[in-house]
Amino acid sequence: MSVIETKNKSIIYTLVKNHFGLTEDSLELFKFRLFFEPLISKEYKAILKSGNNLRSYYELNDEILEETDAGWKIFKSYFKLFTSENNITYSNFRNNSFPIDGQQLKAGKALAKYYLNPDFPNRFIFDFYNTMDIEVSKLIFFKEPTVLNEPIFIRSIVCSDTNVDKIKIVYKANKDILKSKKIVVNVQEATIVFNDIKTAFSNFINENLDYIGTKKIPNRKLYLVFSLNFTDWFLCSTAESWSSCMDLESDCDLCYWAGLPGLITDKNRALIYITDGTKKNYHDIVADKMISRSWLLIMKRGIGKKSSTEITFAKEYPISTGLKEIASKLLNINIFHSEDQFNEPKKYRSRYYFDLLFHKHSNNKKIVTDVYKDTTKVYVKKDNKKKFGKKQGFHKAGRGINLILLNKNGKICNKNHDDTCFYISEVAGVRGLAHLINEKKSITEFLMRN
Repeated sequence: MSVIETKNKSIIYTLVKNHFGLTEDSLELFKFRLFFEPLISKEYKAILKSGNNLRSYYELNDEILEETDAGWKIFKSYFKLFTSENNITYSNFRNNSFPIDGQQLKAGKALAKYYLNPDFPNRFIFDFYNTMDIEVSKLIFFKEPTVLNEPIFIRSIVCSDTNVDKIKIVYKANKDILKSKKIVVNVQEATIVFNDIKTAFSNFINENLDYIGTKKIPNRKLYLVFSLNFTDWFLCSTAESWSSCMDLESDCDLCYWAGLPGLITDKNRALIYITDGTKKNYHDIVADKMISRSWLLIMKRGIGKKSSTEITFAKEYPISTGLKEIASKLLNINIFHSEDQFNEPKKYRSRYYFDLLFHKHSNNKKIVTDVYKDTTKVYVKKDNKKKFGKKQGFHKAGRGINLILLNKNGKICNKNHDDTCFYISEVAGVRGLAHLINEKKSITEFLMRN
């Protein structure tokens, strides 16, 4: 174990001990799993192989990224003629360097040079025919098109910069239509309107490039990481440029991040993420920054002898990089999407039971630590263990800190094995873990109701 890893675990344990309010038994179990015996299922052990610190790294090359980069797919769809006539490759796109007329130009300049050339008006007509809405107010006829042998019939409007999305250019190579419209427009007037269109299309191209930029996989050396390392789990949404309900500094009243310690007993779970190797630091805990990530969950499909085990993909967040497809290829496993299970939610359960961790509570009720799951339903079983299954649809009854009813023998209520045992508790006034650290308090001191 590396020095950084040892330090990470010590800091995490101290934070959980001082601010998550676990019962004595639960804290001991957490400590045991964190320091001495992490849970590794046979399915994940085969994937992990010789991964260092419970992580396996896989470098991503252009061949892999080209298949999954949503930005590249959109770029090719929007700029078909430009891509095909100039033999644009994924490498050109990824490095933002495009060959045009013997020059290497960045995307904006390259596209403008190609599409907004008054000698070739048909270029943007071809590519943008189906991508723009229109409010027709002018009919322009170019009598002497420089590329097409047929006359070009253009419908357009002169738009302001803020109304670019309402432009559409349509060409029709049909002289009869033109004759029936009896349109006569001189070259000077046509040129003026073309310049207006050129300005609007320049803005349109830039807007599309901005959108593509939000979908494009970053142009850096990237890695897929398969992780059973609890540091990654604990900081799965923390100290990033983006956030979620599991961000340790989230101020959501349900404090879903309070359930993160409970993940340590979940043998069904793994984390996969894309990183460029840049590190993040949270209270001196050091881990990889994540460009995008998702949980993998080992699920059991069906009942009895006909049942099968599947590794399912939860949800990629915060951006789409094709993480499921990348992981399936590099890890050499079949990964099923959780949406595939919605048609038969009752036939899906987690493959393995896992132990419950509890928070202390003043009225002696026990509070189970359990993270928010968009489509997961918890099934409580005997001996303070549980499984989770699939719910129909999205965002139903998310959980943060939950109260568990106990029967007269002190065991978890087992009635119907369903949600009747759970009661969501709100946590008033907690503004993230840093707030608890500054106040030197535990999250259970802020419970508002049960």
